[in-house]
Amino acid sequence: MYTIERLAKEVEGEVVGNPDQVIQGFSPANEAREGEITFLAFPKYLPAVLASKASCVIVPRVFDQIRQSQIVVKHPYYAFIRIIQLFQGKSLPPAGISPKAEILKKVKIGENPSIGPFVFIDEEVTLGDRVTLYPGVYIGKGSSIGDEALIYSNVSIREKTKIGKRAIIHDGAVIGSDGFGFVTVDGVHHKVPQLGIAVLEDDIEIGANVTIDRATFGETRIKNGTKLDNQVHLGHNVVVGEHSLLAAQTGSAGSVEIGDYAVTGGQAGFSGHIKVGNHVTIAGKSGVTHDIPDGQTVAGFPAVPHLQWKRSMILLSQLSKIQKQVQGLEKQVQALEEKIKRG
Repeated sequence: MYTIERLAKEVEGEVVGNPDQVIQGFSPANEAREGEITFLAFPKYLPAVLASKASCVIVPRVFDQIRQSQIVVKHPYYAFIRIIQLFQGKSLPPAGISPKAEILKKVKIGENPSIGPFVFIDEEVTLGDRVTLYPGVYIGKGSSIGDEALIYSNVSIREKTKIGKRAIIHDGAVIGSDGFGFVTVDGVHHKVPQLGIAVLEDDIEIGANVTIDRATFGETRIKNGTKLDNQVHLGHNVVVGEHSLLAAQTGSAGSVEIGDYAVTGGQAGFSGHIKVGNHVTIAGKSGVTHDIPDGQTVAGFPAVPHLQWKRSMILLSQLSKIQKQVQGLEKQVQALEEKIKRG
């Protein structure tokens, strides 16, 4: 339990109302009960807040019509997330190394690790301080993992992979598996050795069942602050810039370069060997087959500027009407031609 004043200090907000009121929990506006806090990020949700039983609302500005106490902040949703984290705290497995974990020789482990049962750590691995490995994690030879990394169950991290500080990797992800490279000779597919590595920089979050291939040569690299949703696939030698957001089932062929602050919708796809600029937004199910310059928003297959795609979709929805109009015009032309022939 926290007072409204304590919560306001946590999110650097200003209290309007009773700072001494105790808050016992949090909920969305339509579910909140007395003694709980909620938030208002967009004015269209104001009716839900006005009807809410919550005792406090986080708002971007003062709303005179809101009867509850208010905490005024610049970003209400972000502030609400921070308050949730304050209430929940960190739920991690006990510190220490399970006797059921298998750790081979020349492994360096930092301070205060939490290593669960059936974790396998191969030779010459380096773990930073306060690393958490849930049961069933595999870490291949020569890999390194930075401070405060959190790796959930059944994640496979292949040999020589480098993972930075504060990484979060969810269940079932595979980092550093072989890239999809084959040479076909006389109808037979011959595997190209995948000799490079995969590098994840600091503050990365990787969703469940994500697959990131190691490079054929050199590096596959995911840069600082980027977040990947569940079931994203990145092929060999892909580079994703800083603070990008790739939604579920985004897929990329090899040697694609994606810039900083890129955003993809679900099931977006990239052809190989193309370059996508900074601050690019790609709509869901789009197929990117060519370079995209900085700042563009694209959609469709092949992906084109968003407004162009919208116009195309409008025309597509009118094709049957246009077809009837063309057929009517054809009949009129035929009638005129026959009239001319008859003289």
